[in-house]
This record gives sequence, C-alpha cells and structure tokens, in this order.
Amino acid sequence: MKVSEKYLPILLGVCMTLGFAPFHLTFVLIFVLALVYKQLRLSSSIRQTFLFSIYFGSAFFLTSLYWIAFALATDIQNLWWLIIPVPIVLSIFLSLYFTCAFMLFKAIKIQNPLTFSLIITGSEYLREVCFSGFPWNLIGYSWDHIEFLQLASLFGIFGLTAFTTFLSGSIGELLFKDSKKARLYFICSIILFISVFCFGLRRLSTYPTQYSSKIVRIVQANISHQQVWTTEFQKMVLKKYLQLSMSRPSIKITYFVWPESSLPFLFSRPETDITLYVSQALGKPLIAAGTRRDNNSLFNSIFVLSNGLIAEYYDKVKLIPFGEYVPLENIIPIKKIVNGMSSFTPGHDNTKVLDSIEAAPILCYESIFSTFIARKKPAEWIVNLTNDSWFGNSTARYQHLQMARIRAIEYGLPLVRSTTTGISAVIDPYGRILEKIDYSSEGVLDIAIPKKHPKKTLYSTLIHNLTRFCS
Repeated sequence: MKVSEKYLPILLGVCMTLGFAPFHLTFVLIFVLALVYKQLRLSSSIRQTFLFSIYFGSAFFLTSLYWIAFALATDIQNLWWLIIPVPIVLSIFLSLYFTCAFMLFKAIKIQNPLTFSLIITGSEYLREVCFSGFPWNLIGYSWDHIEFLQLASLFGIFGLTAFTTFLSGSIGELLFKDSKKARLYFICSIILFISVFCFGLRRLSTYPTQYSSKIVRIVQANISHQQVWTTEFQKMVLKKYLQLSMSRPSIKITYFVWPESSLPFLFSRPETDITLYVSQALGKPLIAAGTRRDNNSLFNSIFVLSNGLIAEYYDKVKLIPFGEYVPLENIIPIKKIVNGMSSFTPGHDNTKVLDSIEAAPILCYESIFSTFIARKKPAEWIVNLTNDSWFGNSTARYQHLQMARIRAIEYGLPLVRSTTTGISAVIDPYGRILEKIDYSSEGVLDIAIPKKHPKKTLYSTLIHNLTRFCS
C-alpha cells in the first residue's frame, strides 16, 4: 500500500467518529461508509483490503475510545505506562472485526449493498457477543433523530446498523459504477429511508408519553469517585447525597435514586447501622449502588434499602475487564482501576428483576449490551445506575447515555438513569429524554416514571426467543 493510500482509510476512520454523540453527524458517517464500500469494490487484492481495514478500523476506534486513557489516568502513579499502549492495542484488536467483515465481503462473488449491510451488521453483532463483548459505538448508535430511532423497537440496534450500512452501500455502489443496478439500489435506499422515517413519525404520534403514579427523585451529587476511599471521604459522600435528597419536601416521592458508588461502604447481611441510618433519614425506599460482601467475595451491587433493611439487591453480571476485575490476574502484574485491591465477583443471575420496585436493573457498563435485558424477567421500567466520572470531560458520557436510550426503545420500557457527575436522565419507552441533569452539575430531579409501551416490542420478542434458543 502506497503512503498516500494509508491516509485515506485513516482519514475515513477519524471522520466516522463524528457520526456519534455528541456530534451525531450521521450523514458524515453514511458518506464515510459509502467511500469505504467504493474502496472495497476497487480493491485489487486481499492484502490491500486487509491493510485498508486495519488503518480504517484502528483510526476509528482510537478516536472513538480515546477516553480509556482518562480512566487509566485516575491512577496515573501506577498505570502511567498503560495510558498510551492500551487504547492503541485495543483499537487494533477491535479493528479486526472490520477486517474480517471487509475481507469476507471482498471474497464473496455477490458484492452489493445488501451483502455489505448483512456482513457489517453481523460483525457488529459479534463485537457484542465475542470475548465478553465490547459493543461501544455500534454503527446504529449514530442516529439521533428520534423518528429513525423507532426502528430499534422492531430490530434493535442491529436493525439500525443494517439500515445505515445499506444506505451507505447504495451510495457507494453508485459512486463505484453508475449503472442501472446501482440506481435501482439507490432508489430502494431512498424508499427505505422515507419508510423508516414515516414509521417513526407515526409511532411517536400514536404513543405520547404517559406517566405512572410512581415518582422518583434522582440525585446527582457531582462527586468524582476517583479518590482514595478514606473514612472522611465516605462520610462526605453520604452526607452530600442525604442533603440533596432532603433539600426539598419528599412527601410525594415513591423512590429515591442514587447512582453507582453513592454508597461507599461494604454492605452485607445482617444489615449494618449505615443501612438503618440511611433508610430512617429518607423515610422512603432508596435505590442505590455500592459494594456487597458475601464471605470472601465482593460484588458491585444495586440495593433497595427500605425500612432499615436491604429489601433486595442485584449483583452486576457483566464486569469491566481491568476496571472491576483483572483477567488472568495471577499472571498479569497489574491491579484493577476501580478503588480497592480485590477484584469483584460477577453476579450469577442475569435474569434478576427487583421485584419490590418492578424494575429491571442494569449497572453501568451493562447498558451498552443490547441483548442483556432480553434475559431478564418482565418489568415495568429499567433502572440504570452508573459512575461516569471515570470518563472525565470526554465524549464517552454522551455516548453512554445514547446507548442506554436505545435500550428503552428496544424493550419498550422507560429508563431512569442516575450518574455520579452526569448525565442523569429519565427516558420514556420511545427514547424521548424527558428530563436530565447535565454533566458536571449538582442537582435533584423529581419526575413520575413513564408507563411502559402497552405491548411487547417486536425486538424484545425476537431477541428473547433467540437468547433462549442459544442457551
């Protein structure tokens, strides 16, 4: 590959990042993938396709996942030597998904926008399910216009990805060769574009937001949990959350909702004095997250504290590699990033629903997995607690919110999201962000939980049956 040929895939990879939050320049992403399609069609060898895909994928993932360096920098004294190599190595590894997809597309005889769309979508699905999965910024997340997002209720994030890549492939085919077949694909893409928009418009007009009688108070204290957990810090955190929770009358409140790491103590049964103290101070059930100890195991957990007791808890199932546990920690000589020396133990029940509040719990990183909620029992709403302070002032916090937003549309469930430093939000089952507390803000948000969609979405039915079949 000539030096000049290296610059194009790198430039395309960088530009594709602009398609995602907070920029949401979806048309840029579509045109980028159209040029990728054209280059694949023009490619003269497998070697050329391989190099193109590595440069393109590495540039995209490096500019899309640069925020990983922010998380490592929270313990710069011990992890300084990983700040540069980790994002680079991870980006090259993730680029292999594009590499396999592009080489498969180049190897098959039928090269058209439809096969391009199916192969890319398949590779994006594999990115979610293989090697514990890391489906950050799947192509479908580039859409911000809520009418188009309604497609997720039918076919999920992978349907949005297939839709996007088909549009790109149709443009790319026209750029590659202005033929009768290329014009036909382009016309089909326009019809599909209009159809998806009209479906979304009709769905949104048919189903306005409806509210339940349950009112939540979301608390965002804007405290970064990247500090050493001294006794003084723990007391300060608890005091801050209690002050904000009681900063206005709470007689109509059904639940208080605090984010991940808002309970910086070890919880276990029988309950400690902290459980009783918090429960009595609030007077209403509290949904919050902290660390649970069971014998010698530590769990990152969501708790429902009520009447001085731990009414229910959910242990996080999908842990962040190197953030909450270290794979092969007996061999790899580094510690995890999250405070504390011991690794967390993954929860064993991914079907768990918090029955006392009728909510499906997803903790932090779990919200980026489209298929994860499908395994859970039926619920009325989703509660998502997260600590986004690890992202620093990066694009990641906006992307994390966008991914959680798609979960609400996919499953037809409202989503209540509480974060440490923002962005906390309440989202209805159609993806409307009803209220939010912005990044780096301290605030309290009182709002009734929206009602769920009256019927199960097609996607939730499809993916539920698929996961049952696979298991």
